[in-house]
Amino acid sequence: KHRLGLLYTRRTAAEGSVAERARAAIEAALRACDLLEREPEFAGRLTFDRDTFELSVNDRLLAPNDDSTYRELERELRPLLDQMRGAGKYTLASAGAPRELLTVAVTALQPA
Repeated sequence: KHRLGLLYTRRTAAEGSVAERARAAIEAALRACDLLEREPEFAGRLTFDRDTFELSVNDRLLAPNDDSTYRELERELRPLLDQMRGAGKYTLASAGAPRELLTVAVTALQPA
């Protein structure tokens, strides 16, 4: 399924726990969405869906895309997402094929 979106990638190693790094990435992507939507040339024509997003681990050696690694990542992300979205107000699912980056799809059950 093809859809328009924003891809945020950090090229240097980030400090902190998995949750802290995920929070920083989510917040940076949300800031970028806000800035782009406010640009005069996009005024009223561009809006980003903040209720659906994906988080990928950009290191297949460190985080192979398998069930075990997904479960570890899910355990780290749930407390963060509970805090950001509310417990039980989102779904998490593994996205992508085993040869692709480990990716978690997050979907809010209610609009923010």
